[in-house]
Amino acid sequence: MSYQKFTLTQLEADFGIRVEYAQMLLGAVPMIPPSALLQAQMEQASEVPMVSEKARSEAIIAPILYELRRNAAKQVNIFSGYNLKVDAKRGLTGYCDFIIAGTHLRTELRSPLVCMVEAKKEEIESGLGQCASEMLAARIFNENDDSDVRVIHGCVTSAYDWLFLRLDGNTLTIDTRRYALANLPELLGALQTVVDFYKP
Repeated sequence: MSYQKFTLTQLEADFGIRVEYAQMLLGAVPMIPPSALLQAQMEQASEVPMVSEKARSEAIIAPILYELRRNAAKQVNIFSGYNLKVDAKRGLTGYCDFIIAGTHLRTELRSPLVCMVEAKKEEIESGLGQCASEMLAARIFNENDDSDVRVIHGCVTSAYDWLFLRLDGNTLTIDTRRYALANLPELLGALQTVVDFYKP
């Protein structure tokens, strides 16, 4: 089994994860205007066909995450397609679409970790189990890395809609609202709020 095969029900049965829902999981988020570079990239993306997950990943998701890195003064790094091997016997292994890691190092993954999943066929709910299992693996990774970071954030996105999750102890909280690409300043604010959560 790999991350993408997990469902929320399986995580509950296998790992004792309890699912809850919350309005405004991230609280009030700041409005962060996109840079001229990101605006140009989004305009370019709107002019070309977005018929696959790969296209949306390259043209929309990745530029937004790189903007987040710039806004965070390059104190985080973006890992794309990283093979996060934590516990193969329990199915906690596989490639992650994106990981936001609390490090400026380019080659070494370090905690804390934010896991991001691209929704298959633009169906956000289909990625919840995968994202939650990656978050669980990220917490174990942090423990193995001698990090005291135990609260893990995650996000499932279709590129157009972004849904955030938080794993604290055995409680997985799923936001009941989504952030939209159409409101890019709010989306950037939500992502920055997650990064700021891990600041000392």
